[in-house]
Amino acid sequence: MASRNTRIFAIIVLIIAFGAVGLAVRENIITQESKARLIKMLSNAESSQAISAVNSLEAYGWLSDGTLSDQTILHVNLPQIVMRDAVIINTDMLGSNFSEAVFYDSNLSGTDFILSNFSKATLYDVNLSYAVMYDVDLTGAVLDGANLSNVDFRSADLRDADLIGANLTGADLRRAFVSGADFTNATLDWVKLPDGAIWDEDVDITRYTDPNHPDFWEPEVTTE
Repeated sequence: MASRNTRIFAIIVLIIAFGAVGLAVRENIITQESKARLIKMLSNAESSQAISAVNSLEAYGWLSDGTLSDQTILHVNLPQIVMRDAVIINTDMLGSNFSEAVFYDSNLSGTDFILSNFSKATLYDVNLSYAVMYDVDLTGAVLDGANLSNVDFRSADLRDADLIGANLTGADLRRAFVSGADFTNATLDWVKLPDGAIWDEDVDITRYTDPNHPDFWEPEVTTE
């Protein structure tokens, strides 16, 4: 009798275990479907819809857990959004609008922001290392203390940008517009300057930032 009861108990335990596994699998599927739906809401969306998606991602902890990394999320429209501790690594976000947005302590390294708008955006202590910022509008942006090492800033507009204390080691600024930009205490080792020269301690950075400099240089504006 005891042996029979033991077998019955074991069967019940197995049934419960299999049920728990099935429930976990279903919950995981639902979670992945929810993530995919919210990511889709970010692309080519009206600002209000994209903001709703960001709020939901943040509420579930998916804004900071890497959910938005290694994704293709094009033409995101999030002007004036505030993001804290966001993790968006190696993601394609071409043509996005983050004008006047605020990012705190976020990791955006390796992400492709080609043709995006970050005008007057604030990116405090953000990691943008190896990001692609080709032809990006960063006019008046604040990048104090940001990690901008090896960023591709070619043809970007950094006029009047604040780069105080930023790390631009190895960044590519060829044909970028930097008049009015503040590079105070910025690290510029191995930076490719707007005219293609490599920065060294003898370079006068105001040649590129001060329009009144006698040897001022910036790219010619081309129109198609």
